[in-house]
Amino acid sequence: MPPPGLSHPKELVSLFCSECEKAVCPRCAIGFHKSHDVTSIEEVYEHIKVKMDELKKKTESKIYNLKLVQINNFHYNFFDTIISKNSVTLCLCPEIYLPSDF
Repeated sequence: MPPPGLSHPKELVSLFCSECEKAVCPRCAIGFHKSHDVTSIEEVYEHIKVKMDELKKKTESKIYNLKLVQINNFHYNFFDTIISKNSVTLCLCPEIYLPSDF
């Protein structure tokens, strides 16, 4: 099967064949892809855009959580060092102050 647009170069590639995972023109959709699940490219684009936004939010959340872990580890290591060096018992506050650029 030739790449999309080469079979019918004057046809607009406006559909997406889910089975072949390829963009196709209407002529190919009613020909070679007639028994396949074919959807408009706009519909596929919107679906992919929603999925990408969801992945972006999940990734941003994971990055945020990793930064919190990193900050917590820094604070615990810092206070452990102070305690062990000075042999003093400190009252550790559970509040964590994040940098302004966090």
